[in-house]
Amino acid sequence: MYRTTLRTLGFILGFALVSVTSAQAQNPVIPSVPQSAGPARSSELPSYQIQINDVLEVFVWKDVTLSRPKILVRPDGRISLPLVQDMQAAGLTTAQLKQKIEEQLAQYIDLPNVTVLVDQIQSYQIYVMGNVGSGGAVRSATPLNVMQALANAGGFKDFANKTEVLIFRGNLLYKFNYKEYTEGKNLNQNITLQSGDIVEVH
Repeated sequence: MYRTTLRTLGFILGFALVSVTSAQAQNPVIPSVPQSAGPARSSELPSYQIQINDVLEVFVWKDVTLSRPKILVRPDGRISLPLVQDMQAAGLTTAQLKQKIEEQLAQYIDLPNVTVLVDQIQSYQIYVMGNVGSGGAVRSATPLNVMQALANAGGFKDFANKTEVLIFRGNLLYKFNYKEYTEGKNLNQNITLQSGDIVEVH
């Protein structure tokens, strides 16, 4: 009786194993592959650097006497604030200037919380040259990236080299491949241009 029971259990287990194996063969489990999210995009464009003649807004939380709605960046690149006096602003981002102002105010008030905004950009100018519709100086109230600069200059002329647009920034040289960008490749090459940059299209 005991042996008969063991044989019966063995038969049932064997049959179940064969059934599972067969089911897996007919319906194989395919590992899920994450869907592509497409070309990686630049998460953050380079921050705008404050320039001479820009107009800033500086707000000190809970202290209207220290806040200033309109501050002109002087020709020497500096600004003046109560308690802070003269401070370099040109060449800094708003985040960097915020930190510097907070460090100075911390000598007089507890835990200062400062917000710095660029109210007006009055100095931003780039240059687009070469095989574009209307080359020359391009002025803007906000910083432009390469694609926006090309659009403002009337786009490419016939036979323009779209695969190697050159961007000159002082001693630095950047390259922009329009064909790659429009195909969704290397999207981070569409950099934000700084005032004074030169875009050249051959």
